[in-house]
Amino acid sequence: MVAGTGRQKALPTPVALLAEAVGRELAKQGYGLVVGGWPGVDYLAARGFAQVLAAQGLPLADYLIQVVSTSRPVVYPPGADYPDFRGGHIIAVPAGVREWVEALKYAEAVVLLGGEGGTRETFWYATQEQRPCFQFQVRTVMLRWLLQIA
Repeated sequence: MVAGTGRQKALPTPVALLAEAVGRELAKQGYGLVVGGWPGVDYLAARGFAQVLAAQGLPLADYLIQVVSTSRPVVYPPGADYPDFRGGHIIAVPAGVREWVEALKYAEAVVLLGGEGGTRETFWYATQEQRPCFQFQVRTVMLRWLLQIA
């Protein structure tokens, strides 16, 4: 599972680059991906993941799971897509705790990028469900590395 800052605009460039790179690498290594359907980190990880699967000729719905709320979050402007990334297998659950716990049923580990919105709750629920968590704080050195592999 990849989760993190769910901002629609002004996501820090290092976080955006890392989210997409993590999605690509998970796909290249043959892993599946679970996200929450939010903009920002979820969207970019899913996009990077989907690009690699498309290049490999693999069906996205077999590898990408998006666990989303049955009710559209109020932070979404009218007319905006929800979930933010279109594709994969969508699992709709009631808003609240189920959004985290259901997603964690499909995840063996959690990668946290950035740290706004529900990132802390993701960490708490992942710990409760005994999933290992890897949190990344993006620094300038990592940004240089990401630009080289992108």
